[in-house]
Amino acid sequence: MSKKPTTSSPTEEDRGARSPYYTALKIEQNGHFIFLTTIPVDDLFDYCVVERRHENPTEGFQRRLSESRADEIGEYLNTEGNSIACPIILSAQPEAEFSHIRENKGISFKRVPGAFLILDGQHRLWGYHKCAARHRVPVVIYEGLSRPDEARLFLDINTKHL
Repeated sequence: MSKKPTTSSPTEEDRGARSPYYTALKIEQNGHFIFLTTIPVDDLFDYCVVERRHENPTEGFQRRLSESRADEIGEYLNTEGNSIACPIILSAQPEAEFSHIRENKGISFKRVPGAFLILDGQHRLWGYHKCAARHRVPVVIYEGLSRPDEARLFLDINTKHL
């Protein structure tokens, strides 16, 4: 996996611990399980990774991060009355030990670097991170995708404007 684009690091207490449970809507769609939820940016950002083409030509599919675009999004989110309803689309990686508890309709994951691969929304996630207000981030999490599935989904979202 490519290097994690972070400016902070989890505390020793958090590293490797499980996240709290977040209420999530579980959806099955054409053989895939996806979970719709919101997670505070400070409990999400440090555990996401991006596979960029220029860093990993074999498996990478994301473009370079534009700091100015992320700054613009952060400023937008920090302005009263502004909001972004579009979710960040993630793929839970095996090291996340992602779990869904049917009884309480909750999800949880292991707080480890690379727990989630960003399929769509790297600039939005960076914008949330840069924003002074600490928002909850709308996310869609796929479970059980293969690397070819992740790359195909990225291409479909970005070329078919899904």
